[in-house]
Amino acid sequence: ATPDMMPKLAKLGRVLGPKGLMPSPKSGTVSTTLTATLSEFKKGKFEYKADKTGVVHVSFGKSDFDENKLSENLEALYQSIEQN
Repeated sequence: ATPDMMPKLAKLGRVLGPKGLMPSPKSGTVSTTLTATLSEFKKGKFEYKADKTGVVHVSFGKSDFDENKLSENLEALYQSIEQN
């Protein structure tokens, strides 16, 4: 979303917020350069957060991935969490 659209989206905050779909400048989903932002997310950029107990909820694959692909994704996710 662009910054000028955020007041209009605020009306939908009660619906989008609990689903995790509300755009946020902190997560990088509010930007003036939509094409660059969309290409970053299409390349695989994503955000993950830990809940109050320190548990990170994130999917690292799909059910049709083979075991090697899942282990590669899990290792990359682990390294990313360790770096941050």
